[in-house]
Amino acid sequence: MRILDTHIENVRRHKCIDIEYSKTITLIGGPNEVGKSSIVEAMHRCLFLKATSSGIYIEQLNSKIHPGPPLIEIRFEAQGLIWKLVKRFNKGNGIVRLTGSNLKTYSGEEADTKLAEILGVNEIVGARKAAKVLPKRWRHLWVRQGTNLDNILDDGADSYDLESLINQLEIKAEKSLLSNSDQKVIKIISDYIKENLTKRGAKTNSPLWTIQQDLKKSEENLSQIRQISNNLEDASIELDILERKLEQLKKLDITELDIKSKKLESSRSTHVKNKEKYEKLEAEIEPIKKKKNNLIEIYNKFTAFRKYIDINNLKLAEINETIHRQQEIINQSTEELKQKKIHLKELESKKNKIELKGMYLRTSSELTQLETRKKEYDKKMTLLNKNKTTIKSVQDKIKNIPDITIKEINKIKVINNRISENQIRLESISAKFTIDYSKEEVKLNNKSIQQGEDHMILEETIIEVGNISKFKIEPSRKNDINSIKNQLIKDNNDIERFLLLNKISSIGQLDDILTQKELLNSQLKVLVNEQDYLQNDCESYMHMNVELNSNHEQLIIQLKNLASEYESLYISKDTQELNITTIASSEINTQLDNSRIEYKNIATEAMSMQKYLEDKQKSLEQNHKILTDHLVNKKLISTEIKNKKEQMNDLITANGNIEKIEHDITILNNSHKQIFEGIRSLRQQDPLLNIKKIDAEIKIIGTRKLQIQNEIEEITLNIGKLSERCNSLTQKDISALLEDANEKYSNLKVLESSHSNLTKANQLLLKMFQEEQSNSSLRYTNTITQSVDDFLKPILDEKSDRCLLDYHPDTGINNLRLTQQGNSMQFNEFSGGLKEQISCALRLAIGNILKEKFDGSLPIIFDDSFTNTDPVRINKVKNMLIKATKNGLQIVILSCKPEDYLDIADKTILLP
Repeated sequence: MRILDTHIENVRRHKCIDIEYSKTITLIGGPNEVGKSSIVEAMHRCLFLKATSSGIYIEQLNSKIHPGPPLIEIRFEAQGLIWKLVKRFNKGNGIVRLTGSNLKTYSGEEADTKLAEILGVNEIVGARKAAKVLPKRWRHLWVRQGTNLDNILDDGADSYDLESLINQLEIKAEKSLLSNSDQKVIKIISDYIKENLTKRGAKTNSPLWTIQQDLKKSEENLSQIRQISNNLEDASIELDILERKLEQLKKLDITELDIKSKKLESSRSTHVKNKEKYEKLEAEIEPIKKKKNNLIEIYNKFTAFRKYIDINNLKLAEINETIHRQQEIINQSTEELKQKKIHLKELESKKNKIELKGMYLRTSSELTQLETRKKEYDKKMTLLNKNKTTIKSVQDKIKNIPDITIKEINKIKVINNRISENQIRLESISAKFTIDYSKEEVKLNNKSIQQGEDHMILEETIIEVGNISKFKIEPSRKNDINSIKNQLIKDNNDIERFLLLNKISSIGQLDDILTQKELLNSQLKVLVNEQDYLQNDCESYMHMNVELNSNHEQLIIQLKNLASEYESLYISKDTQELNITTIASSEINTQLDNSRIEYKNIATEAMSMQKYLEDKQKSLEQNHKILTDHLVNKKLISTEIKNKKEQMNDLITANGNIEKIEHDITILNNSHKQIFEGIRSLRQQDPLLNIKKIDAEIKIIGTRKLQIQNEIEEITLNIGKLSERCNSLTQKDISALLEDANEKYSNLKVLESSHSNLTKANQLLLKMFQEEQSNSSLRYTNTITQSVDDFLKPILDEKSDRCLLDYHPDTGINNLRLTQQGNSMQFNEFSGGLKEQISCALRLAIGNILKEKFDGSLPIIFDDSFTNTDPVRINKVKNMLIKATKNGLQIVILSCKPEDYLDIADKTILLP
């Protein structure tokens, strides 16, 4: 597959650009941000993305400075034909058309299906799959900007088309990776492992699983019997402990506890009497204390009410001042908001007017473009007809030229050369006769000759000198002369017949005729190729002609409607607006650009005004809320002040004024002091007025006695239960059961171990086969590494340096590394420049292998791929690229330093 040329419209900064590619190396140069990468992106989207797609990958193509959806056309060679792919990306209204040089045209889904077949991919993806699939498409062939340091082998098989690569490598491999018998053994082993194992362990209901389940049950049974044996032993030990504890409890002297309890009862009686006196004094002091506390509480309320009223009166004054200021702010904001809304309405009206004008201008521009395309079509048809006339003229000229082959011309030249050679031979063997002086008439074969004349004698000749002498001269090589003369006659006759037959005056015209014929045939070939190209274009235009005419009529109607709407709604009453229907076609784009700028400025101002109004409205609403909050707060505080004053008046009515309350508190303090002195004196006489401690000790003694009795009863009961339990456990022969369970468990353990070992052995054997398969895969990777090494020869320092790769059926091709002077380096250990160069060599090697699937050629694109490569090695990189073209690959280089590649490029395009 080779890319011939591309046509791109409305892609990023490109309004319209055409690029023709060389079959070998094409250089596209220019500074940063001139749209080099945009060309690659457009080609990539055109090849692999549906025209009806939407989303970020289409938004990235859209131009922000040129109106209209992106249009991309690519002509390329594939499957023995020249194809033209046309895609207009316009979401649901996108157009795709694929036309071959056999004049068959595909469109829509059929075109995408055919394109996927040509490109060797599963499908042309839409927006849903674009993010996942598109970045990996042809990543092994096209180095996109910013990916020159990537190792494509690290990102999975999708990044380098592993399936196609393996198919091509299998064609080159000497033999299969594994023999049929090996594959059968692997299948048996794999089936056994699948029958017995899953990723989580033994497979349910498999023989290994059944044995493991039996072993588990046997282990549980053994554990239960062991538990019973342990329980019996524990019960026996516990029974002995309880019997000893019972004996100890029976030995305790409960009598001592009774004596101690009586002493405590006597002491308690004395303390009760003193406590009665104490409680009487406590009863007298409590009302006084309560009344005093009540008066103190009332006094504190008076103080709090006064303080609260004073503080809130200050707050009320501050709130009144704040409310006044807030009302002034609201009034000012309301008036400003009103004026700004009027201005915003004026801006919106002006924006709508410019938008309508812009719609008219864009429609006019589309109409102009449409008419231009129609003119292009008419121009191409004229060129096609002119080309046909020229072809007929050239064909007529060719018909008028004698139909002489090179073989015939060479034959005539041989005859002519032979004539010259024979004439020379005749001259060399002939005799020369000259009369130096004679008084008599001399005749040669009865014809008089003059003194000084030279005559060649080639046959029997009679010489007469007057009547005096007569001589007969006969050449010594008469037979040779006759033979040469006969050959000369025959050759001259052949040439005369040839010239007469072909209507040629001389042999000298033969080369001119041949040259003229070659020139006319070459001219005819060029004209026929041009005719095919023009014919394809014209047929494409013919398919579009009905659509163009229909769109032309619709645009004219749309223009009339827009002009009418503009004039009826937006002509100012005071000043005459620009009449859009009078705008010259040459000024449309200028007017459109001006309208865009004006619209953008007004839209920006309107947006800013709208934002200002929204902020101002929010601020006004906030101020209203603040004012409302202050009014509510004012009302609440006023109400609270009123309530506090009423409560304070109620306190005065019920308890008197604050001076009376202070006097009553003083009297109660004196009474409380006298009673407290009596209580303190009583406490000094009998510190144990509180009998709770004695009651607690009496209770402890009673509890202890009860506890001992309960313990004796409980131990006696437990001893009975343990005795019954021991009798129950000893009914069976625990030792015999334990021995049987141990034996069964051991047998199952051996059987389970045997099956597990067999399964592990099969896993190990399968792993060995897989390792052997991986080792045998060198027949795959050797083909790639040899190709990579071949391209890297200019880069590597030593002949022994080489690239290495691994292959595994599950993970594909990976572990790209380089051995230099016996040391192995992984890809991530390379310098930036070496990463670029090895990535380049790897892509060229993959392309060199895959090209057989694509008619012996593939396009490899490098977009700013050697930014880390020094000037010395850039020349070596160029040698790699030249070698790739000799192998049939097509190279496209995009660079901001095109001067580095001018010497190897067969075609150069410099972007401004």
